[in-house]
Amino acid sequence: MGLENSYTKIRKSIVAIGQKYEKRLKDSPPPKVPPVLGTGFIIDDGIIVTNDHIVKEIDNLFKPADAPKDEWPIVCFLFTELNNSNHAMVPLEVIGKFQIGNFAPIGSWYGEKISFLKMHILFVRSN
Repeated sequence: MGLENSYTKIRKSIVAIGQKYEKRLKDSPPPKVPPVLGTGFIIDDGIIVTNDHIVKEIDNLFKPADAPKDEWPIVCFLFTELNNSNHAMVPLEVIGKFQIGNFAPIGSWYGEKISFLKMHILFVRSN
């Protein structure tokens, strides 16, 4: 399968992982899109796989003192096509994270640490 065909199959599952909060000057407008830390793929209902360094950075992100303690300082965005010319940015609420360490396919010369984010499903899948 070529790169174009592969991308066509997986693009509906690609998410951007961004900061929910950002320190900014008083009276400055918020950005239209939060700073992106990285990307991931939805691999199952409510599970996103991403690189380990993205998940490790979560604990270092800015979070206002008045934010709820159980709220995560990140948000994931799924970009979806509405029709041939319009797209929507759908926010996905993160409710957990877990790490598994090194992942190296058999015969691979490198290993990447991967991690997972658990999200709250806010939409219903249609066939």
